[in-house]
Amino acid sequence: MVAMTIRNTANNKVALLSIALSMLTQSVLPVKAQRDDVDKPRGGDGDGVVRTQPPVYVPPKIDPPRLTIPTPPTVVRLGPPILVPTDATNPTPQLGAAYNIPSLQLPTGVSGLIPMKINEFPKEENSKDKGEWVLVRAEQKTHYSRSSPISVELSVGAVLVSVRRPSQTAFVKTELGKVAITANGDAIIKNEDGVLRVMNIDGMGKSVRVKLEGGPFVGNDTKVVGLKPGFELVAGSRLLKRNDLKPKDGIGRRKASVVLKGYAAVNQFSVDTLMQSCDLVVAINQNVTGVKERRILSDMSKMAAVLNMMDTAPGQGFVREVNYKLAQTDHKTQ
Repeated sequence: MVAMTIRNTANNKVALLSIALSMLTQSVLPVKAQRDDVDKPRGGDGDGVVRTQPPVYVPPKIDPPRLTIPTPPTVVRLGPPILVPTDATNPTPQLGAAYNIPSLQLPTGVSGLIPMKINEFPKEENSKDKGEWVLVRAEQKTHYSRSSPISVELSVGAVLVSVRRPSQTAFVKTELGKVAITANGDAIIKNEDGVLRVMNIDGMGKSVRVKLEGGPFVGNDTKVVGLKPGFELVAGSRLLKRNDLKPKDGIGRRKASVVLKGYAAVNQFSVDTLMQSCDLVVAINQNVTGVKERRILSDMSKMAAVLNMMDTAPGQGFVREVNYKLAQTDHKTQ
């Protein structure tokens, strides 16, 4: 009995040792596995040396360059040069035909002309106007006559014709044509050496009209034009010369243009210098007692002021010819 007890006790000890050994083995194996895993070569060569893989270089993403198409430069096409005639003794060049420009506007005196039809010229026949407010003054050595209260026949010399209401129209006749001055207009008409000169001092609109019907303007070449205030029409029975366009009379002129094949020309003149230098106007200024004279002089002064105000360069560009004569006071009145 005692022997059996001892045998059972020994068996129990063996069982306990087996269980303890089993538990010890289970606790040691994970550590060894972990140690084996650490000692295992990572390079795969089995030499026990730990190797690390180099980092893989990934280049940054770069967008392809943007294609830029250059814009062609803007081409500025310059037209033909605008030529301004400085020599008024030659006809205006036909620039439109040379450069294929149908209408080329040049800053010349032609802008002072108003083209008109022949039937737009006033008629003198059957006029009942008594000419009470038609004033005619003439320079010395002027040959003229008044065929009617409203009509003047000018042979040689210069006259100043003024028309105020209630009078309507006055006429001046020469061998080259007729001049009509309507109410509230003043004009100077000169006829010397085959040259007719008409200067509109203050007639607005179509107050001063010229009908060229003699000499080179006969028949189909008859012309009717209106003159703007501050402009002068020069017409000749011959081709005009330089001194015809720019006489030495003390009046400043600019922007001369030759028209009608060289037989006529247009000037812009200074009303201020005319009032200072023209014999006929100076004579009116000296007669301060006459009602007509005061009214005429007042209208001239107002027009000079208006033209200066409208001018972009008042007083500039007007040229007086040297050695011009001074205004005299000799005149005749009818």
